[in-house]
Amino acid sequence: MRKTTQMKAKLLLLSCFIVISSTQIFGSRPTVHLSTTALTPRVSMLEEDESTYWNSVLTYSQNFGSRLALESQFEVGSETGSLANPFRVYNLAARLNLGAHKVRLGRLAHWSSLSFGRVDGLDYTLKTTKAGSFKFIGGFNAVTDFSDTSFTDNTFILTGWSAGSMGNNLDLAYWLENDSEQSNSYVGVSGTKKLFMSIRLNGRLAWSISEGQVYHSRLRLSKSINKHTISIGFRQKRFLTGNPYPWVDDKVFSAPVFNLGLTSRLYQNLIWMNQLNYRLAEENIFYLHSSVTMKDISLALLVSSQGDERILGANIGAQKMLTKSLTLGGNVSANSVSYGDIIEPQKSTGLYYWLNWKPGATVSMRFFGRYYQNPYYKSDGRGGLVINVAL
Repeated sequence: MRKTTQMKAKLLLLSCFIVISSTQIFGSRPTVHLSTTALTPRVSMLEEDESTYWNSVLTYSQNFGSRLALESQFEVGSETGSLANPFRVYNLAARLNLGAHKVRLGRLAHWSSLSFGRVDGLDYTLKTTKAGSFKFIGGFNAVTDFSDTSFTDNTFILTGWSAGSMGNNLDLAYWLENDSEQSNSYVGVSGTKKLFMSIRLNGRLAWSISEGQVYHSRLRLSKSINKHTISIGFRQKRFLTGNPYPWVDDKVFSAPVFNLGLTSRLYQNLIWMNQLNYRLAEENIFYLHSSVTMKDISLALLVSSQGDERILGANIGAQKMLTKSLTLGGNVSANSVSYGDIIEPQKSTGLYYWLNWKPGATVSMRFFGRYYQNPYYKSDGRGGLVINVAL
């Protein structure tokens, strides 16, 4: 089986090379981007193997007139516990623009505020002038590294409707995920709306029909007054990967959090943000997140109260352009864990420093080192090099 899947990968790589070569004759000038990364040692949240890790990602897109386009993303890299084969295909699709009808066919990356997935199948969108847009996605969950086969019995089906424009829109979706053991179905709604007194509403809610409970949710009301924005909100975020952290308690759900915020633009390059949070858990937690962002410097402070325990956290970051081609930067954090749009006080330590070098108009490099120790990373110290080339 392994030899068969490796042969499939080689044949697909050869096919991709032939397709890309032939497009030089028939299509417009392609857009190509190559990124290569090397890390040593490799330590991740889910694996403790301290081997050296490298990968190269090639992104390619090209138009053929106004109706047809190709898009793709390939990777060649070290084998890992989750990626058994060195060759992976993340995206390989044709896009057809037929007026009101838009079609994508192939290996597709789907991402929205409600759901995401990577499927081998079809993405069809119908845009109408008065009734909004209708979407259908259907296919098989993609096996990016062909470790089993290019198709699986796990299916992904989504139907959706949307209307409006940015800042005043509504999206509805129903999606179904099937595998050999179970079938999970979900329904969701998201959107933004300008209410009375210029108050803006932004929210989303996904409901698991199979489990009969909230999958994830977020609600935010905000109002701008001169250079200040006042907001009140609620969020509950669920880790979509199940239980990946056996050493962390409460690992499936992050507890619901209510927040009250004030953001002020004091000067053109000076923003001050304050947010008071109340997290519902076994022991209710209050914490205040205050940050100041200037042109090249950022400073954040966190103060939390959980029962009799008090935690003080901080994050300091800065960057400095040394020459036209060299930029130095980094940040240091303590008791501050970031989940993207969420920052919470947890006992942790973090250090990240980097040097960017741009030797040419189409080439850039980053030399970096970092160390993290928090409830999710048992311990992560590494250094590396990232090279980006745009062709």
